[in-house]
Amino acid sequence: MYARTPKEGRDRARELDERAMAGEGTAEDGLESLRIVWPAYFADPETAPAMPPIRMSVEAYSGIIAEVTTGTDQVAAKLAASAVPYGVIAGAGSPMPWGQAARASAEISPDAFLTVVPAAGHFPWLDVPGCVRAALQRLPHE
Repeated sequence: MYARTPKEGRDRARELDERAMAGEGTAEDGLESLRIVWPAYFADPETAPAMPPIRMSVEAYSGIIAEVTTGTDQVAAKLAASAVPYGVIAGAGSPMPWGQAARASAEISPDAFLTVVPAAGHFPWLDVPGCVRAALQRLPHE
């Protein structure tokens, strides 16, 4: 993410993120950091849309980041044993290492599929409006 973040803001974003993860940052710090790195989430950071107005909880952010991998083996086992169809959507230009995680999530179950959205970043629905709806059309209709 930081490699794709505008150079003039990288150090500040890193500093703010470190404070948040240490439980020392404020919601305003978190929003400032997000505004700095926002363009990096997109396939083409130069044409990223403006960040929408949002509110942030530093406690929730640091808690989610700290716990994001907790229990992933159990979740994977439940998905593999489930007969519920689902889809995984990933932007081809996402800065996150989607390829391995998204593909693995879809391959766990024979009832799952992966849709990779060309020219989309981490938020494919913002880069390519309608792509989520189009992907959902692959799910069985009853």
